[in-house]
Amino acid sequence: MAEEIKSLRLFTELANSIAKNSKGERLQTALKRGLAEAKSKGGREKAIIFTESTRTQEYVRSILEAIPHYKGKVVLFNGSNNDAKSKEIYQNWLKKHAGTDQITGSKTADMRAALVEYSTMKRLL
Repeated sequence: MAEEIKSLRLFTELANSIAKNSKGERLQTALKRGLAEAKSKGGREKAIIFTESTRTQEYVRSILEAIPHYKGKVVLFNGSNNDAKSKEIYQNWLKKHAGTDQITGSKTADMRAALVEYSTMKRLL
């Protein structure tokens, strides 16, 4: 047990010593270039980044939200959408569409509709 604790402490020290986030920097560079190219051709400045894991989604969101230009403009799509922003978007969507046939009664379908509507109505990136 003591050896495992020692190993974990070494891994923690190693992780804390990493000063440069190369993957994060590459993502920022690729996104900046892609959005500039889209804009130059008359397209909208929006991007979709696919990942298999919600943990990676949170990682990508934290990288992008740290950039002032992207702050508050990142929307996640996943099976649960339990983050605060998704819940806020969903509640606003429910209020907006109260009494209409837009609301299906399926929280999953309605959440997705709310997020899609939000992402198409707002200038996100």
